[in-house]
Amino acid sequence: MTNATLLQRVISKDGSLLQPSKPITAVDSSFLDNSQLDGYLYGTFSLGPSWIFVSFQIRNPFTVTLRDFWPPLKVENSFSFPTLLAYRTFASSSDCLDGADAIQSGCVTMVAIKDDVSVNSSDSIFVVPSSSFESPGSDLSPAVVTVFQECPHNGVFFLGELNKYVSLSPKRFKLLTCTKEGISVMIQGSKDEIVELTFLLPRTIGTKIWYEVSKEKVKISYKDTLVRVDFRMTDHPNRETIFATREE
Repeated sequence: MTNATLLQRVISKDGSLLQPSKPITAVDSSFLDNSQLDGYLYGTFSLGPSWIFVSFQIRNPFTVTLRDFWPPLKVENSFSFPTLLAYRTFASSSDCLDGADAIQSGCVTMVAIKDDVSVNSSDSIFVVPSSSFESPGSDLSPAVVTVFQECPHNGVFFLGELNKYVSLSPKRFKLLTCTKEGISVMIQGSKDEIVELTFLLPRTIGTKIWYEVSKEKVKISYKDTLVRVDFRMTDHPNRETIFATREE
């Protein structure tokens, strides 16, 4: 029998497989002579850029560093300095609820990257937890961690479809552009399909910056239609957002 819940995590409404940009491959750290990896850790990437790490049969926690990222992280001058990465574990991190503080709620964890960091840096980005060995086969249950990079011009994070293993699949999003005001994205879908998008928006209280979760739903009106979404923040003191869609 097919597990419908698991199946929905990897396909769109018409059954198209929402793949990453390349097949998963073993991370570079696993090939080092002094590697402490005791288990299996694979990596791939998708739009954003975003990076996806899949682990299983991990007997001891393992530290993922920038050397395990492909393509390598490119650090640019950004809205928030230093450059920030956000990561979450599928089905383990807290839900990203509309209007919530993304960090305090546990929706994501943030990591600051210095502008002079090396792509071979041994600094920790996140730690892969040990797998469960409580019952036969439980160690094969994968942990899927996705790492997102902020838009360099405005500090917005686009997390895509968080109910999918590959939340920023190039099979779903045909174009993703960071603009000075926000994000412009082209979505591929089928008739009557509803795609829920998640954004993290930088907000300021005094000298403190926090990130508000913003959820938007896009409905595809016609079969095999590309929908362009323009999500931008205004110059209003409360940093209101404008959300516009059009089918092409």
